[in-house]
Amino acid sequence: MASSSVLRLGGAPLPGLGYPPLLGSSIPVVTGLVGAHFFNSGKAVALKNSAGADGSFSGAPIEHDGNMTLNSSSYIESQIAETAALDIFAIARRPATSSGQVTILGTFLANADAGANIYNSGSSNWTGSVAKVGGVNVTVTSGTAVGTIWRLLELSAPATGAPTMRDHTAGTSGTSTDTTARSPSSRKYKFGRLSSNNVSADLDIALIVIFNRVLDDGERDLMIAWARAFAAEIGVTV
Repeated sequence: MASSSVLRLGGAPLPGLGYPPLLGSSIPVVTGLVGAHFFNSGKAVALKNSAGADGSFSGAPIEHDGNMTLNSSSYIESQIAETAALDIFAIARRPATSSGQVTILGTFLANADAGANIYNSGSSNWTGSVAKVGGVNVTVTSGTAVGTIWRLLELSAPATGAPTMRDHTAGTSGTSTDTTARSPSSRKYKFGRLSSNNVSADLDIALIVIFNRVLDDGERDLMIAWARAFAAEIGVTV
């Protein structure tokens, strides 16, 4: 599998991991960008947030060429605070060996401090969950099967209005009927698990990008094209 961390000098790649991704400095939309983590080039790079403070590891995530495996005992504590409005992009897959819940990222899934989460509970859909005022937790699904295929997913939620979950790989989406105001969690995002006690099985992750606002259609198109170019550099198609 090719990796965007590979730099070539005279045709010879530099060995090992730890090189910044080639597309990491060219994110096409930067207004409201609060998080950009790349998991294609080892642990040191995965912790770096190109848009803010770096994260830290809990446990021992597994490095691969092009991605990283996270779970509830080996995950990343980010320094990214949840906001009322948000737009989150992720390139991830659920390994065939995973059973139970698989979490891409989240704060808290239930109670008065619930927030924004993207996960799969073993059913056929990736689910985006966002809390509303009054502790009501609203869920939307991408409407497509998961399996081992890499997906480009997006969870979009305005401060007041209906959240939407998009699977840009399959071209499907789901929008909630709840348009009441958002109630963001006071917690910071974790990658690979939630702050609640939900057990999260292995997740293969390549990219997470987080905005503190909802992107318009033109900005979304730019981000989709950029994310697909990044995916191509690590040898996958989304």
